[in-house]
Amino acid sequence: AEKNDDVNETLKIEVAKLTQKVVAISEENAQLLEQMSLRDAEQSRLERAVETMRELEEEKSRLEQRLLGAEENEATIEVLKNEMAELTWKVVQASEENSKLRQQLSQVDERAAQEPLPEVASDLPTSPPSPSSS
Repeated sequence: AEKNDDVNETLKIEVAKLTQKVVAISEENAQLLEQMSLRDAEQSRLERAVETMRELEEEKSRLEQRLLGAEENEATIEVLKNEMAELTWKVVQASEENSKLRQQLSQVDERAAQEPLPEVASDLPTSPPSPSSS
């Protein structure tokens, strides 16, 4: 009976040691699960950050394209402004030339009005020929 008591005591000590090990391993597992949960949350946060960065890169690319388009439009506008200035200059020159020609025409008309008309030759018929006289 004493031997059974010793075996029981030894078994109780071993069960207590194993229980402590199970508790320790369970606590360690709980800590590992918490760390995994934190890592999963961090992984999700990083994935969202990467997606946000992709979206920002796409937006940056769209804005760069719009900027290039705006710069091209600015260059086109500048060319059109230059062409418009050149055409305006040509219109001004043509208007000045037109004005000069009108003045000259007006002077010619004034001289013509002041000069007597040359006399018509007297041998020209004064009325059209009649159809029966030909």
